[in-house]
Amino acid sequence: MAFFGLCFYWQHRYKIVLPVIRQGLKGENLDFLTLLSYIASGTAYTLGVTVIALPSGLLIGTLLAFLYVYGGKGIGKVMNVYSTIMRGIPPLVLLFLLYFVVSKGINLSGFWAGSISLGIVSSAYQMEIIRGRFAFSWKRSTHGSSRGWT
Repeated sequence: MAFFGLCFYWQHRYKIVLPVIRQGLKGENLDFLTLLSYIASGTAYTLGVTVIALPSGLLIGTLLAFLYVYGGKGIGKVMNVYSTIMRGIPPLVLLFLLYFVVSKGINLSGFWAGSISLGIVSSAYQMEIIRGRFAFSWKRSTHGSSRGWT
């Protein structure tokens, strides 16, 4: 409770306004159990997005890594461009594109927009991890140790 008292002290002293929190909690009693229920619902929402985004990113990333390694030079270059672009775009920008642009054409909730965008970003990172495993050769890795370069 000392933390909340300090926050309210700073709010009165320096006239800090938190409009998002105040609009969402207007007229509600801000006791500990209410705040704990908000945190629990946010945690459940986050875990739901994670359960969808990570396995889909792993599946897509594995398929793209197979294409990158075994698909030939042309497909490998396309996969390299995909990886570079998707790892370079901030996930929040991709989320905004899906939620505000793509959702105008199809009915896409915030939950699914977040899950899909994080799955796409995760697929680029997973593709590079799995591609590195495919490109790894035990023969080349033991070459240095056989010459005493450990």
